[in-house]
Amino acid sequence: MAKLPTDPQQVRMSFSEHLEELRKRIIYALLGSFGFIAVCMVYHKEIIYIVSRPYKVVAKAHNLPGVFTVLQPQEAFLTSIMLALQAGLILSSPWIIFQLWQFVAAGLFPSERKIVYRYLAPMSLLFLIGVAFFYFIVLPIVLNFFVAFTANTAGPAPTPTWIERAMGISSKSKVPSSESKSEPSTQNSELRIQDSGLSLPVLDFDPPRPEGNEAFIYRDARDGRVKILTHDTTYVVPVSPENSLFSAQWRYDDYLSFVMFTALVFGLAFELPLVIMILVRVGVVQVQTFRKIRKYAYFTIVVISVIASPGDFMSIALLTIPLLFLYEFGILAATLTRQRPAT
Repeated sequence: MAKLPTDPQQVRMSFSEHLEELRKRIIYALLGSFGFIAVCMVYHKEIIYIVSRPYKVVAKAHNLPGVFTVLQPQEAFLTSIMLALQAGLILSSPWIIFQLWQFVAAGLFPSERKIVYRYLAPMSLLFLIGVAFFYFIVLPIVLNFFVAFTANTAGPAPTPTWIERAMGISSKSKVPSSESKSEPSTQNSELRIQDSGLSLPVLDFDPPRPEGNEAFIYRDARDGRVKILTHDTTYVVPVSPENSLFSAQWRYDDYLSFVMFTALVFGLAFELPLVIMILVRVGVVQVQTFRKIRKYAYFTIVVISVIASPGDFMSIALLTIPLLFLYEFGILAATLTRQRPAT
């Protein structure tokens, strides 16, 4: 009787063994991610600052408050927890990818496993490069496009139609009489409230903390807000551009969901060259096949970009162009490496 091979690397696993291997790799991936998630939970405020910084920079450039809106009492807390969870998963993505490839390698021959192991580190690196490309380049451009789109949307002051005039509706607002009208004094640069004996200086910079019952009005044109400082409290009143119908104060949950999902899309998209190289090296697909289906691949890339991107032309182009380049780069890299022996 022929002796069975004792090297488990030479034995193909059964279906039940594959399921057991999958369960084990999922458990390992989750356990390895808990450490990163715990660290992100501790530093969740710093992570919120990093993720929201592009929006604050864009809002400041457009004289907007740069704050988020929450509609539920628990929304800010739960969204921060979810952000820390997602950030921990992104940071632990190299470990998760390693466990995924360990499961795939269990169904491959030893020579095929060597090819897989060779691409683990580049695959993790490309994923992080995709996330960085989105955060530093794509996200500011897309946010600026969205915010700038709301500018100059108010249009000219509407004039009433003859029906509205007949109904007594007029677009002219009533001007208060001079007895009740209060105007800021431009000479003294202060706001005077008539019949109250109170005057509030209007400053262009943050003054020292006032003492007693003093208060100041601080108008910072760069981030579009009015700030009132008393001896123990600071009040910030956000303002909106007069020529806009919209106020770009997005929901906290919606903004974070948009950023994290799109970052994941870009991270996965940057894996395309290695996917092509692995398929060629293993022998599943030939390089000539990728060249022959180029036009179909281009069409598929455009469709995926339209589905995965936020929907505007700018973000679609910023995802489509890198994917087309990565597809061609993957073909070139696979052509240069296919002749090397898989050792």
